[in-house]
Amino acid sequence: MKTDTICAVATPPGVGGIAVVRVSGPLTFPVLDRVVRGFRPSRQPDHTVRFGRVVGRDGAELDEVVVAAFRAPRSYTGEDVAEVSCHGGDYIAGELVRLFCGQGCRPAGPGEFSRRAVLNGRLSLSRAEAVLDLINARTPQAHAAALARYHGGLAHRTRAMLAELDECRARLEYYIGFDESDAVRPRDFEHRGRRLLVQVERLSADAERARFLHEGARVAIVGRSNVGKSTLFNRLAGEERALVAPGPGTTRDRVETTVAFGGVPVLLSDTGGIPARTGGRLARGVAERTAQAVDAADLVIAVFDGSEPARPADRRVLRTLDPTAGAGREVLCVVNKCDRKERLGAGFLSPCRRPVIRVSARTGTNIGRLRSFVARRFRPGRETAATNRRHRSALNDCRAALARALTAPDSACALAELELAHAALAGLDAPADRADVLDRVFNRFCVGK
Repeated sequence: MKTDTICAVATPPGVGGIAVVRVSGPLTFPVLDRVVRGFRPSRQPDHTVRFGRVVGRDGAELDEVVVAAFRAPRSYTGEDVAEVSCHGGDYIAGELVRLFCGQGCRPAGPGEFSRRAVLNGRLSLSRAEAVLDLINARTPQAHAAALARYHGGLAHRTRAMLAELDECRARLEYYIGFDESDAVRPRDFEHRGRRLLVQVERLSADAERARFLHEGARVAIVGRSNVGKSTLFNRLAGEERALVAPGPGTTRDRVETTVAFGGVPVLLSDTGGIPARTGGRLARGVAERTAQAVDAADLVIAVFDGSEPARPADRRVLRTLDPTAGAGREVLCVVNKCDRKERLGAGFLSPCRRPVIRVSARTGTNIGRLRSFVARRFRPGRETAATNRRHRSALNDCRAALARALTAPDSACALAELELAHAALAGLDAPADRADVLDRVFNRFCVGK
């Protein structure tokens, strides 16, 4: 593939010990030969580093540099690549980019180095996406999951399923060629198809949970005033983030903080107390902000005061959360103040059919159990699971096509559905001819990666 030569700063902007400028393309070493003094980069052995000086456009020395050489095809992009390390700071690195562009390079676009790696067969698309997840990982679990995908975990799992799909298609085509009625199918077709469907469903379920590792999860704490929401929020956050006072209505607006539960980043929201009625302007505003937090949440923690009988506002909390069941959002009921005699009423929460945990936010009783519940809700089952929306969309399309193949009225229709399932699953790693797909993937990358 004939391409131009690109360059970009590969390190974050700002003052630092060093900055790195990456160059990739056929003119990489001729360009460096014209600006580097002390040695000729075009004669530099592959996978070595050399010390030299770079001269600017006026012929004066710009900086001392270290040049790392990676020759095609044994480089990140599959092309000739050089990484020039200079002293940190925006000025020197920016001057290097301007200098290289003046000698025949052009500035790289977002993710263009990784895009070339995919187009040149050096990386599969899912491995390239794992590079971005590695960069953005905020917990050890997110890092481990991204590293597993970078080493081909997702590609390995889908490769086996694609091979099985190919076998099903080949056997079905064989039977279609011999049966004029188009009704006879291989005896093991349904068994193979259902086994494949289970595998895709498991991978899809893993993907739904694994997305929380990188996208994070949202948890909203809701309840009426003075049930201990802010105390619980502070206990889960591990610090005093929300103001706590004995009187009701301390929290009027949402208070948020990010914490990790089982290695999953969680945006925890403390909301204003839900009143029994929303007649006043302030009460309506509190109710609206709370509703927004509930709508955005992946898990809602509904808090009730176990030391008092249920009030009308408590019943309104349950009514407010009832529609979330249809939206796939999980609700956990927390009965607070378990260090006191319980007066809430054993039957109050029974009709809602939600899991219930009794805690004391003040003393910390059962807070560990609550943390474990949240962690289990969001922790993925496998480190090699797919994570992003593109993965989940492809898996859902594959799953739907497989299900239609198993209930198709004839073999020709079943074969057509199998081909759709194959195309959807193959799209996880092989849409290199789809510029729109590549654009959506690599536009999320930084320039220089």
